[in-house]
Amino acid sequence: SPCHVLYATRSSLDLLAEEIDKAGIKVTPRILVSIGEILTNGHRKHFQETFACKTLNLYGSEETGSIAWQCPEDQHSLHIEMETVVVNLKNVEMTPNAKMGSIVVTNLENYVMPFIRYDLGDWILMPEKDRCSCGRTLTLLGEVFGRNDDTLEFRGRKYHWNFFYNYFKDYLYVKKYKIIQTKEGNIEFKILLFDNTEENRQRCLTDLSSAFEKHFFPLNIQFVHGFSISPRGKFKVLEKES
Repeated sequence: SPCHVLYATRSSLDLLAEEIDKAGIKVTPRILVSIGEILTNGHRKHFQETFACKTLNLYGSEETGSIAWQCPEDQHSLHIEMETVVVNLKNVEMTPNAKMGSIVVTNLENYVMPFIRYDLGDWILMPEKDRCSCGRTLTLLGEVFGRNDDTLEFRGRKYHWNFFYNYFKDYLYVKKYKIIQTKEGNIEFKILLFDNTEENRQRCLTDLSSAFEKHFFPLNIQFVHGFSISPRGKFKVLEKES
C-alpha cells in the first residue's frame, strides 16, 4: 500500500533518506512530518530531493504534547496550538541578530499529571512579526534555536550549534559531523565524509583549519566511518563527555 505520511524525528528521516538513496528506490508520501530536532534548509532540500514532497515541522514534547506547527504557507512560521497550551518565554535576551528566550509551557489538557510552567530547556528565537502572512490569528512561536545545553565553552567563550553549522553547511563533502568537549575541556571534531578519500580528507583539514584553528587551537580532527543515534532516534551535534 502507498505511504501517505512519514512522521519521525529528523535524524530518523535522515537515515531513511540515506537508505532510500542507496537502494535507488522511490518512496513518495504526500507529506513528511519532522519532529524532535532542528530542521534546517539543508535537511528540507535533501528530503525534497529524496521524497518529492513537502516537509512539515512540528514542535512539541512527550510531556506536553504538540505545541506549535509549521504554517502550510510560510515554512518559517510556527503557529502555537493556543487551545491546548500556554507558552511563555523566560530569560529573554537580545542576540546580535534577534531576540530569544527559554520556553516555558503549561498544558491545558493533562488532568492526570499537570505540567504547569514546565521548562522545556529550549531556546526560541522570537518572531519578527506578530501575525503570519497566511491570515491565521494564532500566536506565532518563532524559530526553535536549540537546547539550552547545546553550547560548548572553550577558553571563556560560548559556542552555539549554529556557529559550527554556518561553516559546515558549505562543506558539501561532509556527510555528518559531531563536536565533542572532552572531560579535560578540549574540543574534538569527528567527521564523516561522503567519500573518504585522501583528497577529501586533506580538503577537510584545510577548510577546518581555516575556519576553526583561531578558536580551538590546536585542532583535534578525527575521520570516522559512522555515528550512532540515541535510543529516541536523535543525533546530537554538540556533546560534552560526562
